[in-house]
Amino acid sequence: MIRWLLARAYRFIRAKRDRGYWKNLKNSANGDVAFIIGNGPSLSMADLDVIHSLKIFSIASNKIYLAFDSTDWRPDFYTVADRVVW
Repeated sequence: MIRWLLARAYRFIRAKRDRGYWKNLKNSANGDVAFIIGNGPSLSMADLDVIHSLKIFSIASNKIYLAFDSTDWRPDFYTVADRVVW
């Protein structure tokens, strides 16, 4: 019973904290140019370097970190669709 109560309290605290995070994030890049980076075979490191040099807002997913050895570019936001990758 105590374990259940602690788990429930933790979820409540985390949800409350996360709500504030998402609220602050909303419209944070409003009006800016943005790229959503796909991790396909046509992705080139030169393209990522251009995005980095122009300081363009970008979002990338899943295993994009595999490109980090080849470029200075880093996404502004990550998305993850797979718990195993997370």
